[in-house]
Amino acid sequence: MHSIPRRYDADKADGQIRQLISEMSKLTLQLTELSSLFEDATQQFLAKKSTPELKEIASRLMDAKMYVLDQLILEESLRLYEKGKCSKSQYQLTTQLIENLGSIQFVRKVLWSENVEDIGLSISLNEILSTLEKIVEGYPDLFLNQANMMISKIKYRD
Repeated sequence: MHSIPRRYDADKADGQIRQLISEMSKLTLQLTELSSLFEDATQQFLAKKSTPELKEIASRLMDAKMYVLDQLILEESLRLYEKGKCSKSQYQLTTQLIENLGSIQFVRKVLWSENVEDIGLSISLNEILSTLEKIVEGYPDLFLNQANMMISKIKYRD
């Protein structure tokens, strides 16, 4: 008994993909709104309940997370270099940028900047980008916090 091959319906698949993309876009907007609401609520809570000790603890925690992120990026860059997946100059450039800018600014420049010089930098560090993206996925709170701070600066600048 032979089965009849199913015909691929490109229009149906295209419609499903468009619907999926539309739903994902809506969810992304909702996540952004929720993140902003949580950030505002956190700031209001800290403003009301904040003590110098709590501020110090929060500052130390943020510093510790930044240090761990710096070290993780440096270690992964070294690992890529040792395995021959990136060049010595790429490894050295990454190390210098992390030391000079810190991991948050480094990620902004390499992954998200629209500046022509930064795009050139991204191209020169191409072998490191996928690893960097995976690392960033592990620290969404640091980058969402940074994004919210940038949005706040833009809001209050007007």
